[in-house]
Amino acid sequence: MELDFKDQVLAVPPQSFQDTPQSRAVKAGSRFYANANYCEFIRRYRLKTNADFNSAINLFKYRAYFMGAQRIVFVESDVVMNATGADVEVILHPSPPKESTTSVIVGDLYECPTTKATTF
Repeated sequence: MELDFKDQVLAVPPQSFQDTPQSRAVKAGSRFYANANYCEFIRRYRLKTNADFNSAINLFKYRAYFMGAQRIVFVESDVVMNATGADVEVILHPSPPKESTTSVIVGDLYECPTTKATTF
């Protein structure tokens, strides 16, 4: 599925990068669980920010909430993969970026009916 993105530059308030009630209301998971909860695809959203990765995820979820999403499925990010070739890299103590870096996250937004939602 090839989707076009519209580039915009926005000044976002600092509290949007923090864990908020809105960001906590949006669940992140797999497409399987989105489908299992009868969720419908809304749109694909791409976010690029000059914040660290955790702050970027909070902002992504915060903005997804205001676009009507209850679930998101991350499709792509610019997180560096482990040099050993493993599929997952666990970062236990992330440090602030030493240089001016950016985080890019692409995810699918899903709207879920509350009457059919399960607890997955």
